[in-house]
Amino acid sequence: MPGMRFGVYVPSYGPYGDPRVLRDLAIAAENAGWHGFFVYDVISPLDDEPPPVADPWVVLSAIAQVTTTIALGPMVVPLPRRRLWKLALEIGTLQQLSGGRLILGVGAGGTGGLHELRRVRRPARIAAGRGRWIAATALVRRGGGARQ
Repeated sequence: MPGMRFGVYVPSYGPYGDPRVLRDLAIAAENAGWHGFFVYDVISPLDDEPPPVADPWVVLSAIAQVTTTIALGPMVVPLPRRRLWKLALEIGTLQQLSGGRLILGVGAGGTGGLHELRRVRRPARIAAGRGRWIAATALVRRGGGARQ
């Protein structure tokens, strides 16, 4: 069993809303020996920080291209705010770009997440979402294997 691992997580808004800053921080984290680099998956700043807000999937794709060993991913993907077919494509693509270094966390999201879940719960959407989620996991497996 491997020893303890350490990662860095950085908000993707305010002073860190510039994708170039996040890319450079990820490079520095990898060079300093950190094991993981994670960014927030948010639509707007979580506190009083002003915009900009960087898209986590675009940022993580850029990071995957300039690093080789550090694990990467979003902190938690709020599923109620995502279209699962699009998320599946993003996950599979990032897994391929990173050579299997993606670590994916999913959840309901922050405030309002449960309300959003209730609003989208329709039998047809649930069935479609389940099928798309199965497809997403298949894409991740094909894109470089599971990260341990």
